[in-house]
Amino acid sequence: MAMSNALPPGYAVPNTSLPKTTGTLNIIFGSLTLIFVALQIGMTLLAPMLVDLAQNTVQNAQASAEASRKRQLDGLKADEAAAKTEQEKAQIRGQIKAIEARPQPAGPDIKALMGKMDSPIIRAYSWTDMGTALILNVLMLASGIGLLRLKERARRLALWVAGLKIARLAVLLVIQMVFILPASTKMQQDMFASMGASGAPNAQAEMTAKMSAAAGVAMTVIISVLAMVWPIIMIILLTRPGSRAACLAASNRRSVEGDAL
Repeated sequence: MAMSNALPPGYAVPNTSLPKTTGTLNIIFGSLTLIFVALQIGMTLLAPMLVDLAQNTVQNAQASAEASRKRQLDGLKADEAAAKTEQEKAQIRGQIKAIEARPQPAGPDIKALMGKMDSPIIRAYSWTDMGTALILNVLMLASGIGLLRLKERARRLALWVAGLKIARLAVLLVIQMVFILPASTKMQQDMFASMGASGAPNAQAEMTAKMSAAAGVAMTVIISVLAMVWPIIMIILLTRPGSRAACLAASNRRSVEGDAL
């Protein structure tokens, strides 16, 4: 009578490569994302100082341009006084009038423009985004370390993290589409319309804001979809029977060894 090679019902061959590979990628992705979130938080905290620096740069450039204009006018007035013929004087006076009639370039008010792009809703959204990303990626990093040791608790933690990441991205996407993008579009429209240096009419400002909003929608959707790819793959890999069997076997072995000691 030939012996059957079929496995008993409910039995799966442990596959240690799946949880270990997932753990390695969790450590890599979690670490990179934590670095990115840390940079985001740093830039957010430094934003007021950077705005002041940019505003000072604009003001210094305006002062330098005004000083150069004044020197040019003073030089022409000196040439006019030294001119010997009325024709030369008239020619120099024409140059002086042309320079005086030339509109002085007005640099943008960086603080005012940035103020138009700021609101309690956007601040709350940004800090929620960064805070939840920080927590979930710390947990993903911890699960990756545990998966390298084939811990069943780490596998379950990774599954929870993957599910929460997908839910987080979906919720943030809806919030951004419903609340953030309309608010930012209105603020961008007001910002473009108020830029006196460009002289942009309201119709042009509205069109620019709509194009910026459309690009923002497309970018938001693309980034959200791409960010969901790894959590979905993580769930697929860690719910495979071989992954579960490998983590359970390793955890049970450590438990038995601990009891024996």
